[in-house]
Amino acid sequence: MKSIHASTNGLAAIFLITGIVFSSSATAEPLNVHQAIEVADRAIAADAPDRHDLRVVMAKRFSTPHNDLIPIRQSLKPTEYERKILEHLKAREYWCVYYVSKTADSGGDIGIFVDAKSGEVIDIYRGR
Repeated sequence: MKSIHASTNGLAAIFLITGIVFSSSATAEPLNVHQAIEVADRAIAADAPDRHDLRVVMAKRFSTPHNDLIPIRQSLKPTEYERKILEHLKAREYWCVYYVSKTADSGGDIGIFVDAKSGEVIDIYRGR
């Protein structure tokens, strides 16, 4: 009887652990705007040590590859650089966090694309 009880407790523990894993992944909430900015800030800190010169001017969620940084343009085709980023954004929901610096006139702007579900940095757009 004791061995049956022990194995039953073992099975119950396995089901409990499995239930926790499945339920936590099934109900994971998408990132909110503050979390997306935190992820983008960490990516900026790793990429640009002079982060104090940058400020967030936009944080917006998208579900299409085209966005405010790489819009659909009827008159111009996307550059190879833009096409690569658009390919990474295809079929994803993501946040675009856009930073500008005092030198944005000469290409100091940076856009960080953050997956809305996983929090992964998908790509980084650097103004040209």
